[in-house]
Order: sequence, then C-alpha cells, then structure tokens
Amino acid sequence: GVRLFQPYTLSEKEEQVINKKDLSGKNAFINFFTEYTASFTWQLEIEGELKTLTAEEMRHLLRHPNPKLRETAKRAYDGRYGENAIIFSNVFNAIVKDHALEMEMRGYDSPIAPAHLRNRIAPEIIATMMQMTSSHNHLAQEYYSLKAKLLNLHKTRGCDLVAPVTMKRETVPFVEGRRLILAAFEDFSPEIAGFAREMFDKNWIDAEVRTNKRGGAYCHGVIPQHHPYILMNYNDDIDNVYTLAHELGHAVHDFLARRKQSLFNYHPPLVAAETASVFAEMLLTKKLLREVNERELKIAILTGKLEDLFATIHTQNYYTLFELDAHRAGAEQRLSSQQLCAMWDKRRSEMYGDAVEFLPEQKWYWSAIPHFIHTRFYCYAYTFGALLVLALFRRYEEEGKSFIPRYIHLLEAGGSQEPEKLITEMGLDCRQQSFWEGGFAVMREMLEELKTLI
Repeated sequence: GVRLFQPYTLSEKEEQVINKKDLSGKNAFINFFTEYTASFTWQLEIEGELKTLTAEEMRHLLRHPNPKLRETAKRAYDGRYGENAIIFSNVFNAIVKDHALEMEMRGYDSPIAPAHLRNRIAPEIIATMMQMTSSHNHLAQEYYSLKAKLLNLHKTRGCDLVAPVTMKRETVPFVEGRRLILAAFEDFSPEIAGFAREMFDKNWIDAEVRTNKRGGAYCHGVIPQHHPYILMNYNDDIDNVYTLAHELGHAVHDFLARRKQSLFNYHPPLVAAETASVFAEMLLTKKLLREVNERELKIAILTGKLEDLFATIHTQNYYTLFELDAHRAGAEQRLSSQQLCAMWDKRRSEMYGDAVEFLPEQKWYWSAIPHFIHTRFYCYAYTFGALLVLALFRRYEEEGKSFIPRYIHLLEAGGSQEPEKLITEMGLDCRQQSFWEGGFAVMREMLEELKTLI
C-alpha cells in the first residue's frame, strides 16, 4: 500500500514541514471538532420528565415509536449544529482548503484520488459504482413512499427514516440467537459454521451486559497466530442477533485469512473489510424469512434490512457526492454555511426525491458527520462493501454450493490482493455495470417481497 503513494511523496524536509504544521493546523481543527461535538448534551422532555441526553441517546430516539418525540429529537439534534454554524463552517472550510493545498503540492489530479490509493481501487470502478447507485435512487424513493403507508403518515418525514414500522418487539434470548446464526451459517457452509461454533464454545465472545462495560460491538483480530475475540452487549432482541452475526462474520474472515496470510497482509482493505460480516447478515436474513411465518415480524425483518442497505449504499453515495462538490468548490473559494446547506439539500433530494419531507433543521446535518472532518472520502467504502456483498450473494443464489469454495478463497486472501483482483477471481467484473446491477437486484427482490406483505 505504501508504494502506491510513492509518486506523491515529497522530500523528507517537505514531509517534515507538512507534519509539523499539521499539528497546529489540520489536526488542531480535527481535535477541536471531536472534543466540541463530544461535549454536546440535549435537554428534552420525555413522558413529562426533563432529561439530559447524549448524542448516542438522541440518535436512539429516532427509533422511538412516538412520532412527535422523533421530530422533537431530530429538530433539537440537527438544530444544535445550525446554532453553531459559524464554528462548523469554519472547521469544514479549513479542512477543505488544507486538503486542496496538500493535493496541489503532492500533484494529485483530484481531491478523491488519495482515497482510491488508500482503498487500492481504480478511480473508474468507483465512478461506475457511484453512477449506478445514483441511477437506483428510485429504489429508496419507492421504499420510503411505502414506509409512509406502514406508519400511517401522508408522507415519510426526515425524522422517520429509521422509525419502527411495527410495535411488536420480538424477544430473542442469547441461546436462540446463537441457534439462528449457527443454523444460517450451517445451511451455507459447515466449515464456516464450525469457526463460529468454536467462538461460542471457547468463550471468545463477551456479550454479557455489565455496568461500566464499553458500548458498541467489534471483532478484534489480534495476530494471525491468535484467534479473534468479539465484544458486544447482547440485549435479547433481533437487532442484537444481527450485530452478533455481523461480528461473527468478521471472526470467520479472520479465521480464514489467518490460515494463509502473514501479519502484514491478513487484514483486508477497507472496501473488502465488511464482506464476511454483511454476507453473514444476508444469510441470517434469508434464514429468518424462511423460518418466520408471522406477517408483522417478516415486515420488521425486511424493513430493517432494507433501511440498513439504503443507509450503507445510497446515503453514503450522496455523502460522497456532496463531499466532492464541497471540495471542488471549496478549493477555489470559501464556502458560506448557506452554500454548504444548499449543496447538501441538492444531493440529499437526488436520493429521496419527493418521497421524504425533511425538517428545516436537517439542512445542517452535513456538519454533524465526523468522516468529512477526520478522513476525507471515507464514505464510499461503505457503498462499495455493501454492494460487493449483494453482488456476491446474488451469485451464490444463482450458483448454489459451487460458489462456496470461491467465497472461502476470497476470505482467505485477507489483504494480500487488490479488491478488483479478488473479485475477478470470483468470476466477476466490477468494471461492468452488470456487476453492480446484481447487487441492486437483491434489493429489488426484498422490496417486492415487502410489497406482498402490505
């Protein structure tokens, strides 16, 4: 990976100057943004009680069944960024200008070019992927028009994007979650199920909810000579089953890459890092849809998965388009907060069309996204990763068992090969529109299945 950056690396003296100046320049802005936003709390009245909430708790309220509370939370959350528009537009402009100057000094031809090198992927592949995603925005528009019906609303609002469509909360104890995941993996490949079973049997998963335990979920692949560990907080619901399946997918990737790779190349590149994890989620989805007979639960499974895919594919695509717009314009001139809001609204409305009515405060949401500040052009890797999985899943559905050895070979490669080479070895061509079309076909089928239930 380092060799790819060679043509854009300056003399040792120049590199030292850039690194030293970054401490009080770019890095200072990044640290300020991180600390300042982390200090935010919101006061909200919930069921007659005034509560002080963190950003995490505010985001969680967007999944609350009460539509008024969702609106209040979203207005307050995004509104806080609007109140601080002077601060956030200055931070954003500083990051954009710094990036433009550094790109010029290093001789890059585009603001997104270093991200392609980081991801070891050809620019034309990403251009095709983004163009194909934009041309399938109609899937998101169709879905959110449908969601309005499910929520009994005239139109889906910007605070309803992840709102629950059913009041039914299915309790899934850990033992049942384990059974579902292992059964889904077993149907696909007993070898892969074996790795997951070992994680359970040897207690390499810490899923118990305890006080003072860190939140979130991750799989930690230590070194090739050592097995991975999973940390999560299992709360007995279907979302947690998905989280556990996701992390076990990472563990499987780790087990397979450990067999063939060294410390230097066993971690997959960013665009392929989520392959096994999201593929595991797809296996679980198909298993659940086969096992579940209850209409409401099927609707909850399909809407949950589709919303997850829209957020990972289409949303990240318009984030990247906005970021490109901002960097191209911001290299030439300072962008006012209103200009940034207008750019944001334009790209967002391309995705959602008339299907979603956004709240006025949501025009400020560009300033709440840490990826824009921390790592330029990070977001398209999510789009790539999810579409890659869907395209692979499509191929699995078409080919059946003969697909599995090639899939295992893909995971065994770890980070030893470029993503395009791995895909080519699967018998696929990611330079062709038809490759990406396969991914959207899977989404289309899920959408059609959802329609039959409504």
